[in-house]
This record gives sequence, structure tokens and C-alpha cells, in this order.
Amino acid sequence: EILGMETSGYLNSHYQRNFVTPKISQDEARNKINKNLEIADEGLAMIPTEYQTEILCWEFKGNVDGRQFLVYINVETGKEEDVLVILETPNGTLTM
Repeated sequence: EILGMETSGYLNSHYQRNFVTPKISQDEARNKINKNLEIADEGLAMIPTEYQTEILCWEFKGNVDGRQFLVYINVETGKEEDVLVILETPNGTLTM
């Protein structure tokens, strides 16, 4: 028996997107990040901006000195768009 369902995230964020063809290859993006990052996972990701838009990026998840990070490289410009630190807490996973 279903008692409830939360769909506001899906309804607010789900729409037809026109994805750009990456001008920066995954290898080129990887060469732009900190060489000390031990990459565990990588791929494409659509990230939100503070201007209520989205940017397609290469996402690299890895760690440096025991700390986990997410690094986002813009697929069109090669610019580093964001770096997030991943924190595991008793209340869940946080990013800063």
C-alpha cells in the first residue's frame, strides 16, 4: 500500500533538454584537474548554477589525502565550474 509520494523535485526539474556535444574530451578535462586526485568515477553531469540555469560538465569523483571530492569541468570551455567536498555524517552525506 502506498501512503504517500514526493514528486516536487521531479516535477520542477524534469523537462526536455537540448544537450550540447562536448568540445572538451573526457581526457582533456581529466588533465585539467588536480593530479593528486585519485579518480574513482567519472562521467557527464548536468549541474545547476546560481542563475537558475544548468551547465553540462565532466564530473570526476575521487579523493585526496582521505577526503572525497567532486570536480566539475565545463564540456564546452574546459573551465572548472565547481569543486565539492563530500562529507559523510551520521545524518547522511553532505557536500560543501
